[in-house]
Amino acid sequence: MNYPSLATTLCYAAAGLTFLVACVVAVKDRRSFASRSLIACLGLLALSQLFRGFSFRADFSNDAVYWERIRTAVAAFQPGAFLLFSLVFARLEYRKYLTRWKYILVAVFAVPILVLVAPWYDFFERINLQGSSGQAIIPLGYTGKIFYAVFLISAVLILANLEYTLRASIGRIRWQIKFIIL
Repeated sequence: MNYPSLATTLCYAAAGLTFLVACVVAVKDRRSFASRSLIACLGLLALSQLFRGFSFRADFSNDAVYWERIRTAVAAFQPGAFLLFSLVFARLEYRKYLTRWKYILVAVFAVPILVLVAPWYDFFERINLQGSSGQAIIPLGYTGKIFYAVFLISAVLILANLEYTLRASIGRIRWQIKFIIL
């Protein structure tokens, strides 16, 4: 099995399993706000992996860039969704945290979307390189680097919130949520 077909299979498997986990969470407890935000996060991840699989399967580099642009548009919502989940997960008074973090939350939702719709949109460079496996390599442009810098900063905020949640928990609850956080 060559690299593109293996990568495509892995992306489709990841999308299917992530969607399955989202369905399990939806069936088990869809009334809590934390569960709904987790379902949104998992749905965005599943769509992102599905579109990545489409880009791996594309025959031409223009098609791969097209699917990567769609995947990036879906991925623009991921940092905000995961930050929202980290703020409400395992917290009794999550509305207090949401009001405290509302400006950062809005910024984490808005900045990736604004970067994508910017008039100087050069997310991918025009250079099409060939990798050792024969697959097209699409390098990031200036906007793409800003986009993924926001992703990195958001990941730090998300992990800091989840660590705070873990440290604030005690006893049996701590034992239960540590596996979810990991």
